[in-house]
Amino acid sequence: MKGIPRYTQLLAAFHVLAVTILITACGGGGGSSVPPPSNPVPSITSLSPSSATAGAAALTLTINGTNFLSSSTVTYNSAAHSATFMSSTQLTISLTAGDQTTAGAFAVVVTNPSPGGGASNSVNFAVNNPVPTVASLSPSSVIVGAAAQTLTIYGTNFLSGSTVTYNAVAHTATFVSSTQLTIPLTASDQATTGSFPVVVTNPSPGGGASNSVNFTVNNPVPVITSLSPSSATVGAAAQTLTIKGTNFLSSSTVAYGGVAHGITFVSSTQLSILLNASDQATVTSYSVVVTNPSPGGGPSNSVNFSVTPGFVLTGSLNTGRTEHTATLLSSGMVLIAGGNTSNGEPLASAELYNPATGTFTLTGSLNTARRDQTATLLNNGMVLIVGGEGPLAAALNTAELYNPDTGTFAVTGDLNAQRLFQTATLLNNGMVLIAGGEDAVGNGIASAELYNPATGTFTVTGSLNTGRFNHTATLLNNGMVLIAGGTNPSDFNLASAELYDPATGTFTTTGSLNTGRTSHTATLLNDGQVLMAGGYNNLNGDVASAELCNSAVGTFTVTGSLNTARQSNTATLLTNGMVLVAGGSNGSLLLTSAELYEPTAGAFTVTGSLNTGRTSHTATLLNNDTVLVVGGFTGSVVLASAELYEPGP
Repeated sequence: MKGIPRYTQLLAAFHVLAVTILITACGGGGGSSVPPPSNPVPSITSLSPSSATAGAAALTLTINGTNFLSSSTVTYNSAAHSATFMSSTQLTISLTAGDQTTAGAFAVVVTNPSPGGGASNSVNFAVNNPVPTVASLSPSSVIVGAAAQTLTIYGTNFLSGSTVTYNAVAHTATFVSSTQLTIPLTASDQATTGSFPVVVTNPSPGGGASNSVNFTVNNPVPVITSLSPSSATVGAAAQTLTIKGTNFLSSSTVAYGGVAHGITFVSSTQLSILLNASDQATVTSYSVVVTNPSPGGGPSNSVNFSVTPGFVLTGSLNTGRTEHTATLLSSGMVLIAGGNTSNGEPLASAELYNPATGTFTLTGSLNTARRDQTATLLNNGMVLIVGGEGPLAAALNTAELYNPDTGTFAVTGDLNAQRLFQTATLLNNGMVLIAGGEDAVGNGIASAELYNPATGTFTVTGSLNTGRFNHTATLLNNGMVLIAGGTNPSDFNLASAELYDPATGTFTTTGSLNTGRTSHTATLLNDGQVLMAGGYNNLNGDVASAELCNSAVGTFTVTGSLNTARQSNTATLLTNGMVLVAGGSNGSLLLTSAELYEPTAGAFTVTGSLNTGRTSHTATLLNNDTVLVVGGFTGSVVLASAELYEPGP
């Protein structure tokens, strides 16, 4: 073989070996057979997917690995599953819905046939429990203190093995369906307000905790059923307001008129707050609302506490006085002039009341001390003071003018007759009618006079048909003056009435009162009628009856009676058209009571009481719609005190 290339030699040897093997394999030469090669052992590296959720639909499971054969077989959870050969590194099998019904770890094994071959390693396919979801709770909330009850939990992926925690505490769950569980809530579970998380947990494999949904234990909404007291008269002293109702808490708050007030917790049905004087200083209705804090809670219904019309004290006079006059000036201030002291002496002093400050200050004095005089605001802003009783109990014929600009009184022309307890009426022509009165020896006067501001003089006009004093005089809408009642020269109380006509300067009789009366009041109402109220009657004493004069037809008709008979009281037409009757006397009793006359209903109703019983006082409607009550006497005491009536809106 020398000289033959090395690769040629190797090729020849290979051919010889090949021929030898072929002959042997075909039985030539009479030798033994060669065994076939062995199948490899398969190996699984991964599954795709590696898991599914219990209840999943049928799917294809891909098995990745090595040494897979077309004849490889597969078991899933020890059950043979038909395999599809994809390559020596990949097989697939079909998993039915039944294969995935129950959670667990299910072994997947590939087996290669003999010779050789055998089973691969086992790789688990996980069928997992789902993660539950809580959608809602029923009920979703309760009022604190609720009784034991069942809580229903709605959601998805609930299992018979699901567990539930309420406020992180395990509660036994009852499985209703995959979308519904229930747990029992005890009274203690609902004894405290708050938001308590409810969580459902499914067991492994898979599973886990759901989202958290809060069950709320709320404070109740309070309810007010009543207030005690339910009202107070304006100016009332500080007092306790008791609020009754349900669902009150120690943490409840109370608003009175929208303003928070500190509470005293008494029980779940009773609270109290302190009302101070300022809470009751204005006539109106104040809403009372109780509010409970969150969670839940909120405001109660609103119940009104009413501050009703009544009297509040204001500044006092510098000198106590009764049988004085009070005149509202153009400035809004009130001139208080003359009057009587507690020792029976007439006064010359005068004072001004300032509504802005609620105080009285001295102004110039009268030139002559006097009581039971008249005071009339003239069109020029000055005040005409006429007659009255002066020193030594003498009836006066003098008159004076108060000038608000200078704060002084100046003497003007004298009356033609001495008189007290007369009336003075400003006519539409600017003149003042002085009618009747009592003369120097105590007789009733029939004469009348006119004061002319332009000349400062008094001139006689027509006389009354009947002499009288302590009567009333009312300027009617037609410009005439109604004179009614009073006492005649024989000291008998009169029922007669007369009309003065400024055009003719004469008095003519008109219809008579149903009850003779003196020291009564007469008030022109907004409808043009005149209300006669109270007074004194010789036969019956103090009078409770009231009547209306219809000047158009000259008749008097009975209307509703006062709740309390009274004389020497005051009567004031309010802006709202009602008439305030205040104080006066009933026999020896000095009255604190006050009443309101409602023209539409024709009736008197009791209103707030004066702070001090008083008679022979004055009452003046101020520009702010309140009524100033000044002085008077109570028993043997002449009063310096003053009060304001707050009528409200």
